[in-house]
Amino acid sequence: MALATAYARQDQSIVLRDADDLERFRADVSRRLTPGQALIVTFEAGGRAIYLGLHGELGFVHVTPIPDSPPYVITVGDPARHDVIEFMLHGEHSTEIEARHLVPASEAWRAVSEFLLSGNFLPSLDWTEV
Repeated sequence: MALATAYARQDQSIVLRDADDLERFRADVSRRLTPGQALIVTFEAGGRAIYLGLHGELGFVHVTPIPDSPPYVITVGDPARHDVIEFMLHGEHSTEIEARHLVPASEAWRAVSEFLLSGNFLPSLDWTEV
């Protein structure tokens, strides 16, 4: 049974069978990120879509049911931030994310791993419904 299906590009899915595959996917995405690039990659697992945004040392995680319907859950980093960051979903489609949702990228990756492996939200991060 697969852990998840991952997408770094809209037209290119990768089946992740275990934690080792997830780590290889992480390493591949990290190698391809250029300085200043803001990228969203996605995962599908357990009837949920997990959006992982990466921008330098920061990132966010947004979890939504499939099919797309509320409630949506997203990380909260600094609630005092009111700016937005433009991210490229799969490197192709522009979308703006409120900067208040940004957390350390390493924690965002940990949150994705936790969710994919256990189905739980990483308790060391703050989460909110949107």
